[in-house]
Amino acid sequence: MFTILSLGGAVGGIEVVNLRQSGYVIRNVGSFLAQPSYLDLFSYERVVWLIIFLFGCVVVFEHFLNRNRPITILASHMRIDFIDPKGAEVRVVRTQYFRANNPNVTAYYAEASAGFGGRLPKDKIHWEASVGKRNRLIPNRVHIPPTQGDTKLEIEHIFTEGMPFGIGNVLIPEFILRYLLSKNIQPSFIVRRGLTTVYLDEHILDDTYFQLTAERYIHRNVTIDIVFNRERLPKDLKEVGNRLEGQMLRRGGIESVYSEAKYDYHHQFYFKRLCNEKVRIPFKF
Repeated sequence: MFTILSLGGAVGGIEVVNLRQSGYVIRNVGSFLAQPSYLDLFSYERVVWLIIFLFGCVVVFEHFLNRNRPITILASHMRIDFIDPKGAEVRVVRTQYFRANNPNVTAYYAEASAGFGGRLPKDKIHWEASVGKRNRLIPNRVHIPPTQGDTKLEIEHIFTEGMPFGIGNVLIPEFILRYLLSKNIQPSFIVRRGLTTVYLDEHILDDTYFQLTAERYIHRNVTIDIVFNRERLPKDLKEVGNRLEGQMLRRGGIESVYSEAKYDYHHQFYFKRLCNEKVRIPFKF
């Protein structure tokens, strides 16, 4: 079953229909809009009903789009801090905003790996989860299955009581939720997830890179802030006008992407949408 807002001469309101009834509802809507109005052709009455119908279409579309997606990632922010000049300690703080598309969503799975001889110590991982504008903490924990060595971690961020789920999760379209988040308005059913990992000895070489992979979910409004140590800046910043040149790996092709320089040592990348893509940011010191 799914909910749509439908119109009709005989209905004229809100009803719950299944998939077989949707065609009948659409025909009734067309008949209703074709009928003369008591006011005029472009009456407020007709426009209001049309807006309600279009809103219902968006709800139905998102229902089918997310039927196999436990969560929707509304926004992601990542901050990469080079703590020391040698690159021996780099802290990555990831903040994401989730919406549950189904009830009983209890965890989020992620991976982190070091590819340049570095380590990811488990005792330096920190996590948190909250809801609402006041960031009310909700019960959460992290489970890390055993792996060989400490160069790759599989992280299961578990929400002990499950992610909040109610009628608002499926009735409020994603674009409205993203707009609210951009205005610092966080509905009570949106989960703010925070995870901090520390890379040791991963970026001490002169030529390394950071890579973000978007495979399992669609990532929207992705911001990556890179804050270098002022004593060790990449050499190639001067070559591209004080910007970092990154790479977008998509379906076998590579596209160049560029950062916005906040300061000489602080650079920011922004991606409106990532899906089945890799973002690679080289660091050439």
